[in-house]
Amino acid sequence: MALLAFVNTHTTFDGFVLPNILNKPMQGASARLRLAETPNRPGEYTAGGKRASGKLSVIGRIVLSSGQSMDDAWRELVVGLPIGTVGKLATRQDDTSFRWAEVETLDPGDVEEGSSLIYQVGFSMADPFEYAAGLSSALRNSVGTVTANNAGALATPPSLEVIVASVVGANPTATITNSTTGKALVINPAVAATYTLDHRLRTITKSTGGDARTDLSAASEFWDLASGSNTITVAASNCTVGDTTISWRSRWA
Repeated sequence: MALLAFVNTHTTFDGFVLPNILNKPMQGASARLRLAETPNRPGEYTAGGKRASGKLSVIGRIVLSSGQSMDDAWRELVVGLPIGTVGKLATRQDDTSFRWAEVETLDPGDVEEGSSLIYQVGFSMADPFEYAAGLSSALRNSVGTVTANNAGALATPPSLEVIVASVVGANPTATITNSTTGKALVINPAVAATYTLDHRLRTITKSTGGDARTDLSAASEFWDLASGSNTITVAASNCTVGDTTISWRSRWA
């Protein structure tokens, strides 16, 4: 159980009025905790489902602004840190990486001289991995190969956008292979469409009709990017493939 101390200020973030918490850990380094709504709970960001939960307990202090009551400050904190909110917990001072965290508990503590309130917030991190804050990408603008470099120490699931520009014959296939790992996804497009594949959530959709799982061949495998350099090969038969974009966040334990 890690224990940090920080001073809390408030700001608008991603359209929501949420805390922007300046962490001051005991060892003297600093980091930021920022919460924003996300569509999935943290355990769903890995293919194997929820992992063993990590825990983080943080003690904070609300310093009252001029004319602000203690009750108002507490209500603002409760609104900003609702139980069950999933967000990004910064893991480095320069905000270059994060872990997915979920607010699990929020408890009031002691009042200090009538001007600030001590409280404790508990976080659960069902996804044990650390991710790069910046999104990396690689583009192949037709068939052929492109290199995707995962700077993390662990394999990481990418997302793909594949533009099938036209279908020109029977039994068309667009195949995207990670030649480094030997796994491939084979799309059987009926008509021209843009396909979006999320290898983390194991989903595929298309611009012409939503869910497109029936367009994947039975032999298809959602693949990860191995640590280091990955060669991605795009091939097509009886169809024309335009741009293929691979996006990913490098990942560490």
